[in-house]
Order: sequence, then C-alpha cells, then structure tokens
Amino acid sequence: MFAPAPQAQPQQGVQFRARAAAKMAAMDLRSGRAFWPLTNGLMYTYPPLAAPEQADVLVIGAGITGALLADALSEAGLDTVVLDRRDAGFGSTSASTALLQYEIDTNLVDLSAMIGRADAERAYHLCRDAIDRVRALTAGLSDDCGFRARGSLYYASTRKDARMLREEHAARTRAGLAVEHLDARELKARFGIQAPAALFSRDGAEVDPYRLTQQLLQRALTRGARVYDRTAVTRLDGGRTWTAHTDRGVPVRAHWVVVATGYEAETFLGRRLAQLKNSYALATEPIAQAGGELWPGAA
Repeated sequence: MFAPAPQAQPQQGVQFRARAAAKMAAMDLRSGRAFWPLTNGLMYTYPPLAAPEQADVLVIGAGITGALLADALSEAGLDTVVLDRRDAGFGSTSASTALLQYEIDTNLVDLSAMIGRADAERAYHLCRDAIDRVRALTAGLSDDCGFRARGSLYYASTRKDARMLREEHAARTRAGLAVEHLDARELKARFGIQAPAALFSRDGAEVDPYRLTQQLLQRALTRGARVYDRTAVTRLDGGRTWTAHTDRGVPVRAHWVVVATGYEAETFLGRRLAQLKNSYALATEPIAQAGGELWPGAA
C-alpha cells in the first residue's frame, strides 16, 4: 500500500481508532510454536528505535513483504527505514505455509467474469512469472532459503466442484498455462487421494519465508537501510512529508510510507475491511510409509 504524502492540508493527523487498534493488537497470528523460527532459530536481531530517523521511504512491517520492499527500494538507491512492532519476521511470515503458487484465491474463470479475460489472464501470468523472480532472487543470495520447485495439486471436494475444475482447466489452457486435469482414477493412482477430480500444475515452488525475510533485510542493511523492530507506529501525520510517531517516543519522517502489515493494515485505516476466520497449518516430523511415498513429489 503506497501512500504518497498529500500536498494539501499540512499536518493532518491520522490517529488510529483505539478500538480498532486494540482489536488488531490482540490478533492471534499463531498458536503453539511457529515452524520456521523453530527450525532456524533467531537468525538476526535488530534494535528498537532509539533516536529520530529520516528517510526517503518508511516501510511499516518487517515480514516477507516488508523485506522484499526494503530490498528493492534500497537497490533502487532510496534511503529506507523499516519498522516492526514484533521481532522481524515473527508475524504471519513465521506461520506461513511457504507455498509459492500462481493460483490466487479467485479462479481464473471467476476473475475473468469480474475484470475481463485479458486482465484476468495477465494477473495469472504475472503470478506465474513471480515464482521465477523469487527463484532468481534466492539465486543471488548467499543462502537459497530452501527454494525448491514443487508441483501444485488442486482437488475437488464434490462432483459439483469437479465440473468447476473442468471449466477452470479449459480457461487456464486457453491462457497458455501448463496444467493437467486428473480424473478420480488418475488422482488416486498418482497421489493416493480419493476425490472426484483435480488440477495439477508443475509451475509451483516452496521457500523458507523466515530465512528469505532475514536474508533480504540483511542485504538491505548493507545498502544503508535501517531496520528497527519492537517499535510500534501509534500515529501517522501527513503533510509535505509523513511523520510516524512510535511507542518509543521518537518519530520517523519520510517522503513516502509503505504499509506492509498484512491484515493489520486495517489499524491504519480505522475501519474493518475483512472478517478474519481461523485457518491452520500443520507440520510433522518426516513420516515413513511402507511401499512408497506418502506425498509424491511433495506437491
């Protein structure tokens, strides 16, 4: 969310609504132990903000999105400061599934009906190309961050869903996306899953999001960026420049502000835009299965 500083009405304060802020502060991003920090340990530490800062761009949020932005902005020569109210990478990034898929939450068929076929297909191709960009990004780091090519399996729960998948297969094929349609017999034979149908795409990958976040932040630091965690932004004032007031009692002034806080971005808007529901990601120790692979190809 890029927020250029408005030119009119200097020093118009944006005070977060206390009620909304309290709700977001209490958001349970994860329970138990998150897999990625448990696997990697606390790779790097960053200080809290102790003195006023000034920069071209302030990035609020030091998860994977904020780290990608800090890396790109610092590479472009922009003086960049990153703030996070938690330890860097310890929000939803640390509970991510690590899946890199070009399929977005809206099927191509439905997206085409919403915004037109050309734009919908372009959105899918941009997502597909982004996987290659992450591959190139990790290849340029000293650590590949566990990047591995993985297939993606999208299976139907009901016969009605199976009909939908056949239409989706036709739409993706028309768009030039490489995808296979598997009937119930093929799905059972190849993946051991009992379901009416599925789509299988080889254009997918996985990456350790916590490691990638830390590696990108470290590279941004070498270009002059500054990263501060355990520092919450309590108010944004916008005029010719932006001033971010913090719970540390010292501000950050910047020409641009990028809010990269996921669903917690609602805090900065002061109104509810989405209703959050629980979702779960489970991880186990490797499981041996006699006679073959439990999950072929780690799709």
